[in-house]
Amino acid sequence: MNFEAEELTRQARILFEKYDSNGNNFIEINELKNLLDDTSKEIGIPFPSDEDVVKVMIDTDSNHDKKLGLEEFIKLYKILYLMKTESLK
Repeated sequence: MNFEAEELTRQARILFEKYDSNGNNFIEINELKNLLDDTSKEIGIPFPSDEDVVKVMIDTDSNHDKKLGLEEFIKLYKILYLMKTESLK
């Protein structure tokens, strides 16, 4: 893993812990909503609808347990990072 990938993984772990408000080591739908709302505010895009949040969960939840584990979250974080980077251009 190169330095940039390692740094993105480190940042994802920090955010995972921040948004895992109940401490169960998963990001559940309400926690995902908070993350997406905060990310939307940060990059200046409209807040996602409840349907958008559900779609993100479905698209990211590779084992279909209706919550995101760390590895699933890291994949999502990389997508959000790219969106944020693009918004700054």
